[in-house]
Amino acid sequence: MWLALPPTWNVVPALGFDEAILPLNNAGATCRLPVMRMPRLTGSLDSWVGNESLSVEDRLVALAQAFNGLIFLYEHGFEGHGDLKPSNILFTDLRERYELRDKGSWPSKEHPWQIRVADLGWADAWVDLGFTTKALRRYLGPERLGPAGRVVPQKSDIFSMGVIASEILQGRHPAPNVKKVEQSEGKYFRWADQGERILDGISSSRLRNLIKRSLVSEPEGRPSPQECLSVICEELRLAYGHEIEQTLGLWRASATGDSISDDEHVAWAARQTLVLGLTEVHRSIENLERRLALVEARDIGTCESWAALAGSLLMLLEKEYPDSPKIGQLHDKAVEHLHLVLGPANRATLESVAPRDGVAAFERLGSVVCKMAGIAGVKYDVVGIGRVVLGSLAKSAWAFTLAAEARSEFQTAEVVEQHLAESIKYAPDEVVPYYFRAFWAHNRWFMETASTEAEVPRPPASELARWINDLEIACRLSPGWCLPQDFLKSIRSHQT
Repeated sequence: MWLALPPTWNVVPALGFDEAILPLNNAGATCRLPVMRMPRLTGSLDSWVGNESLSVEDRLVALAQAFNGLIFLYEHGFEGHGDLKPSNILFTDLRERYELRDKGSWPSKEHPWQIRVADLGWADAWVDLGFTTKALRRYLGPERLGPAGRVVPQKSDIFSMGVIASEILQGRHPAPNVKKVEQSEGKYFRWADQGERILDGISSSRLRNLIKRSLVSEPEGRPSPQECLSVICEELRLAYGHEIEQTLGLWRASATGDSISDDEHVAWAARQTLVLGLTEVHRSIENLERRLALVEARDIGTCESWAALAGSLLMLLEKEYPDSPKIGQLHDKAVEHLHLVLGPANRATLESVAPRDGVAAFERLGSVVCKMAGIAGVKYDVVGIGRVVLGSLAKSAWAFTLAAEARSEFQTAEVVEQHLAESIKYAPDEVVPYYFRAFWAHNRWFMETASTEAEVPRPPASELARWINDLEIACRLSPGWCLPQDFLKSIRSHQT
């Protein structure tokens, strides 16, 4: 679930699985455990508890973002986090990545903190495994420790957040003597169920009342996550003049932008489950099949989604169910999409596709043709023979993608140049191969020369002429594309 979660501002993304190999005994036996990779952030809110250098505004902004992250989780299928504590809520300094204003609107240099909910390893574990007490005791709601051992997912999280808010805002746990309370499960349960809440270190009656309500014994009496967020934002607005609720609403949107679709993200996540065993692989297969059934491949964009999902599904099936008839069905469907949707692509097709994250429509066409051909089992050198017939633009785009892949794999310049020449042969009026042939050749020459010469000499006249010719063609084919024009000016400066 964590892997499949779309990237967002207030939840730490999962970057994939590694395996930790741990010793079991002195005889050399080991056990392998999956370990989630996460980005490295500055620290956790654990270091904020009792830290007087942080302002009340910073603490409230942090709590608001933590609730914002939880709401995002709930909106994307998580019943609850289940293991909330200050050390599982991380922070980073936005000044390290962005140019912020000095003051005024948030975030700013004065209040630069980005807060992200992390460590979802126990999320929804009570559903699959029946756990209710597998978390740090001092943050558990009484219902998790009582005779019935029940979890009320969001409401149990609210109790934990009430304790966290108390620690962040007043520097202490709301129990009168937390060390004594924590000595046993029974003592903690009695406090969580009926014990006194010490909140006198919180000056705002609005916040004190919110936390008191978050810590009531009965889950049904606790506020919702959205109410908690709204009350904290109201306090920031009325007491400190910070208006952040609208910004946080935008932050709850997926942070993928145009660079990757939800289907592509889910497809990547599914491949990661190969290290988790057959049960998780089976779940991933079912999820991929369910999403794939909703995709009607009718243009470049929908073919991108189909190819991403089908490619991951094919990988899982071939790994765990190599005799499945679904493998052949995916091959046949990919052939159909190549033949009927991608193969006939023309200039009008490209003009109807918006660039995505700086990637031109021609590049997107080449990438999806390449992926679809891989699923279909079709090789580039046999295109037009047998089951698949591609038009010249699709062949050109595929050849360009092969050139880009050859370059990224550090294949020889001759291989890259051969694919680029093929791309230009099939579509001589497409700008992208001309520009990148000049750009890549220039970069290759510069890197090779810089590594062998103390002072980089002027490029040979023949090379300069070749680059300039490609760039002049690119500028003529696409007068509005600034990259070839800017690069052409730079290249011509070598001549003087």
